[in-house]
Amino acid sequence: MDRQLLLYRAFLFFCVSVMAPVVTPQILQAESSPAILPSSTVEANVTASDRHSDRRGDYRDGHMAASGSSEPARAVGLPQSILFPSSQPGPYLPPQVLPEQNPVLEQQVRHPGGADNGQAPVAESTFVEDQTQPNVMGQDLAGQGTAMNEAQAGRASDISAGLDDIMGEALAELDPQSLGVLSNAESGLSYEMWQGSDSEQIVKLLTKLPYFREGGSPRLQSLQRRLLLTAARPPVQGPLSEQDLLGPSLDKVKPALAQQNMLKARLEQLQRQGALYDHLRFLDLLSPEDVHITSAVEAYLLGGRYKEACTFAHIMLEQESDPYWMKVVAFCRVMEGHNAGAALAIDVLREQGVEDDVFFDLLQMLIRGETSPDLAYLASYNQLDALSYAMMRVLGQAPPKELWPLMSPQMHTAMATHPVLSAEERLPLAFEAYKAGHIGPDIMRGLLMVPQFTPIQLETAGATAEIDMGVRNEALLYQAALQRADDLSRLQLLRPMSARAQQAGHLALMAPLYKEIVQAIAPATDVAGQAGLIVRLLLLSEAADEAVSWYNLVRQNAYSGDIRATKGLLDIWPLLLVALDHPEVAWSTEILELWWNSLLVLSPQERAARATLFYVICEALGKEVPEAAWQKLAGTASVTNNGQSSSYATWRGLMQAAQRGRQGELVLYSLLTLGEKGVASATPAVISTIVRALREAGLEEDARALALEVLVSRGF
Repeated sequence: MDRQLLLYRAFLFFCVSVMAPVVTPQILQAESSPAILPSSTVEANVTASDRHSDRRGDYRDGHMAASGSSEPARAVGLPQSILFPSSQPGPYLPPQVLPEQNPVLEQQVRHPGGADNGQAPVAESTFVEDQTQPNVMGQDLAGQGTAMNEAQAGRASDISAGLDDIMGEALAELDPQSLGVLSNAESGLSYEMWQGSDSEQIVKLLTKLPYFREGGSPRLQSLQRRLLLTAARPPVQGPLSEQDLLGPSLDKVKPALAQQNMLKARLEQLQRQGALYDHLRFLDLLSPEDVHITSAVEAYLLGGRYKEACTFAHIMLEQESDPYWMKVVAFCRVMEGHNAGAALAIDVLREQGVEDDVFFDLLQMLIRGETSPDLAYLASYNQLDALSYAMMRVLGQAPPKELWPLMSPQMHTAMATHPVLSAEERLPLAFEAYKAGHIGPDIMRGLLMVPQFTPIQLETAGATAEIDMGVRNEALLYQAALQRADDLSRLQLLRPMSARAQQAGHLALMAPLYKEIVQAIAPATDVAGQAGLIVRLLLLSEAADEAVSWYNLVRQNAYSGDIRATKGLLDIWPLLLVALDHPEVAWSTEILELWWNSLLVLSPQERAARATLFYVICEALGKEVPEAAWQKLAGTASVTNNGQSSSYATWRGLMQAAQRGRQGELVLYSLLTLGEKGVASATPAVISTIVRALREAGLEEDARALALEVLVSRGF
C-alpha cells in the first residue's frame, strides 16, 4: 500500500509539473487588441542584492557554510586563547560561501532604456509597451512572462527533489492562498509556518506590520519581506491526514474571510509598504479572480506593465460602469494605436459629466503624439494617481515636483528609477526606496555612480564629508573612494562615510554599499589600526571570509605583543562571536574577563549597559555567562536608551508563539514587538527574547544577523 501511495504521488507531481498544458484564463479584451497571456512563475530566484536583501533580502540573506566535510572542524591540539595567531592551535573560523554578485544590474540602471535591460522578449504586437523598467531586484520585473515550457522543463529536472517538496508545490498550485514568490528554500521559512495559528488573527496582525524605513535594520526588512512573499499553507483545523497531503481538505482549511483573507492581506501590505516590484511578481502568480483588480491595475500602471493593466481594465469595464475603467481603457486605446477609439472615449466621458481636466489634457497629448510636453501647469490641479503617472511617463515626462508629496509609496518606488529624472532628482528618491528595502544594494551602487563630478571635486571629497549630509555628497564620497589607488587614501574617506551612516543610524544599511571599497583594502599591518571599522563593515555586508582574514591579522599582531592590536582584538571579538556560528570561535571565562576589563575607559553606567546587552545576547545564542560576571552588574544602574515598549498583548503573543512552535506567528509578533524603530530603541530584554525565539524557530542566521545589528547600532 505504501509503495502504491508513493507511486501515485510521484505520478501526480509528474502530471502537474511536466505534462500539464499551459492554461490561462479567458480574458475579455478590445476586439483589436492581441491576446494577452499574463506571466506566471512560481519558482522565482533571489539574487545576492535581494539578500541584504532579499537579506534588504532577500534580500539580505547570505548563507554561511563550512567548506569540505559536513563534520564540524576541530582544532589541532589543546585550545588556546584568542590572542594566539592562526599558525597556533586555537580558534578556527571556517570559510564562508559568499553570495555571487550580479554586475549586470548597475549597467541596467545606467542604461535603463537599452536593449539588454533584463526584460523577456515580448510577443509581436501593436501594443506599445514601456521599455524603461529596470531589473530592480535581479528579476525580470518588467518583462511579459517567462516561457511556460521552460518553467516546466526546469521543474521536470527536479523530479527527484523529494515528495515533501513535490507535494508542497502541487498544493500551492491548487490553493491560491498558499502561493508565494519565494520558495521555502530561498526564504528559510517553513511551508507549514502558519499551522496552529488562527487565520483571522493573522490577517489582523498582517495589517499592522510596521514600516521599517527609519529602523535601519536590513534583517528586519528581510524577515518582513520573506514573511509576505514565502509560499505557505494556510492554517488548517486538526492534524493533517493522508488525504490532506494529496489535496487541501475543504472541511479543514479555515474559510477565507469574505473581504479580508490572508492572501489579500499580504498583497495589501506589499502595496502599502511601497514594494512595487515584489507586488508585481506576486501578481504574476495569480489569476484575476484572486486579486483586487483596482490595486493590481495601479501596480501594473506604475510598473510599466500596460498590457496587464489594460487586460484587467477591459474586464472591469464589462462588469462596472465606473468612469475610471473607461479612462484606463481610453489610455489603452492609445497604447494599442487606436486613437479614434480614445477620442471617442473622451466624448463619452464628457457626456457622462466626468470632470477631469488632467486626464483629458494628458490623453489628448498622447493622441496628438506629443513628446516631452511642458506639464508644469498640471501642478495647480493638485492631483496625481497611477493612471496620470503612467500617461506622463509615456509622454516622456515626470510629474511636476509640486505633486511629489502626493505620491503613494509604490509611486515613490517607481519614481526612484524614472529615466526622465536627472541624477540629482533621482538620487534622493532612490535612497529612500533603498532605506525602505525596495531596491537592492547593486542598484543603489549603480545610481551612486550616475552623478558626474570634476577631478577637483573627487580629489577634495573628504573636505565636505562632515558638512554636507546630502545624498549627492554621498555619491561624491563613494565615487572618490572607489577611485583611490591606495588603502590609506580609501580609509581616509571610508572613516567619514561610516561616521555619517552611524550618526544617522544607518550603518547596517550602508555597509553593503561600501562592500566593494572595503574589500579592496587588503589586510596589512600598516592599516591594522582600522581593523575594527573594516571588520564591522565586512560582517554587516556578509563578507565573513574577509572579516576572518582581518581577525587573524589583528590576532597575529596581538600575539607579537602589540598592545594596540590586543585592544583592537577585544574590540572586534564580541562581533565575531555573535555573527559567526562555529564551535572554534573562542568563548571562555578568561576572555570574557579580558573584555570586561577593556571597558574601564567607560563610565560605570555605560560599562554596565554594554555588558548587560552583550551578556543577554550571548545567553540567547546559547553561551553561558558565568554567574560571577552577572554579579558584577548587580545593583549597578545602567544607562537606558528610552526603549519603546510594546503592548502586553503583543508581548504575550510572542511568548505563546515561541512556546507553541508557530514559526510564522513568531516572526510576525517579533516584527510587531520591535515596531517601526526596529532595533534602535529595543531593550535588552526584548532583544534577548526575540533572538532566542528566532533560534528556537530554526532561524539561526536571522537571530545572529539581528543580534549583530543591535550591537553595532549601540556602538560596539
